[in-house]
Amino acid sequence: MACLNNPVSIPICITLKFNVFSGSGSTTVACNSCTASTIFDPATGDLTITQPAVAHFTIDVNDDLSTAVVFVGLS
Repeated sequence: MACLNNPVSIPICITLKFNVFSGSGSTTVACNSCTASTIFDPATGDLTITQPAVAHFTIDVNDDLSTAVVFVGLS
C-alpha cells in the first residue's frame, strides 16, 4: 500500500539582493525561518529584501519505494 504524506510544510527564508547602480541581483533560499526585513545601503546601492515563507509539498512513497514529490505552492 502506498504511503501519502499530504501536505508537508517547510519554513523557508527567501533573500533577494539587488544593486540599484549596476542592475545585478541574486536570490537565495534557506531552509529556516527568518524575519521580514528590507535594508538599503545608499553608499553601495545594495538593496536586500528578506522574506519568510512556507513551502508546501506532497510526498508519495509507493510499494516499490519509488517516490514522487510535488511542489504545491508558497504561503
